[in-house]
Amino acid sequence: MTISCDCEQSVAIYRKRDRTLRITITGPGDLTGAKIWFSVKRELGDDDADALIVKKSANNDGDDTQAKVYNGEDGIIEVYILPEDTEEIDEGDYWFDVVIETSSGRRLEAVGPSRFRIIQPVTMT
Repeated sequence: MTISCDCEQSVAIYRKRDRTLRITITGPGDLTGAKIWFSVKRELGDDDADALIVKKSANNDGDDTQAKVYNGEDGIIEVYILPEDTEEIDEGDYWFDVVIETSSGRRLEAVGPSRFRIIQPVTMT
């Protein structure tokens, strides 16, 4: 099966700002009930426990304010980055990916390792 993602293969976010990542995934079919994992790490080989940002869906020890299936039939998921998620992270380039597990139990790499850039804003409020 081929998975494709209609999403940015790199993400840029201003430090201490909100950002919603809407990701469209084609290939696995209806994503209703899918589990979602989103991680940001300094280095590709870092342990999951060392991730700088972790977001999970409600059915995966997270909640709907972290990540959720937005429209399962159309393969759309959302991940929510909050100001406090980047407050302690220096500006620069990091790595992120998105993994899903379908309701049938198939675990898939929805977005392969990609760049996650933190940008320092001018206005700090």
